[in-house]
Amino acid sequence: MADRRMISKSISVSEKVNSMSLFARLLYTWMIPHSDDFGRLPGSPMKVKALVVPMAEQTKDDVEQAIREMVEQKLIDWYEVDGKLYMRLMTNPLALFARKAPGVACLWGINR
Repeated sequence: MADRRMISKSISVSEKVNSMSLFARLLYTWMIPHSDDFGRLPGSPMKVKALVVPMAEQTKDDVEQAIREMVEQKLIDWYEVDGKLYMRLMTNPLALFARKAPGVACLWGINR
């Protein structure tokens, strides 16, 4: 898993991203560096809160609502395997990442 990711500035004018609440936008962008090289993360709202926004005042229910907003905008795929929730970022990695910097891995193993 990469230690950091570079995000294209085009994310700030994405209609899908800007259709969500401010907290959902923050959570979505902060989930990016926590995802593995295939864009996957734990999907349990409690685990997402603990991993991505542990110091935020928002509750587990607020995190779940934000995840639902991301699903509605088709930014993530939220699914279950063997009784455990997972999510996968659905964004095109070539649009999401500005460029691959030395020592910084891209999602999905794609190098530009």
